[in-house]
Amino acid sequence: MKPSQRNRQLIRTWEVLKQIEHRAPTLRELAQYLEVTERTIRRDIEALDLAGFPLYNERNALDGRTRWHLARPGLVPARPERVAVVEMGGAQ
Repeated sequence: MKPSQRNRQLIRTWEVLKQIEHRAPTLRELAQYLEVTERTIRRDIEALDLAGFPLYNERNALDGRTRWHLARPGLVPARPERVAVVEMGGAQ
């Protein structure tokens, strides 16, 4: 049975969460892995953030890419209050 659009979104968002938890990916890596656009991944991360998941991002000093994580000491919250929607400039 083919999943509905809503179910595909839920499954994809769950996969985004699992990937962030285990390997600190960039938006581009997530988009390629899940075969969707970076904009879709931004929306998924925003949904997870609004749902209360403690998402953090940090720019890697070696490659300059922004990687996503779940709560870890020393990382800056993606939304101290409800600041910007996930990397709107397109930085990886």
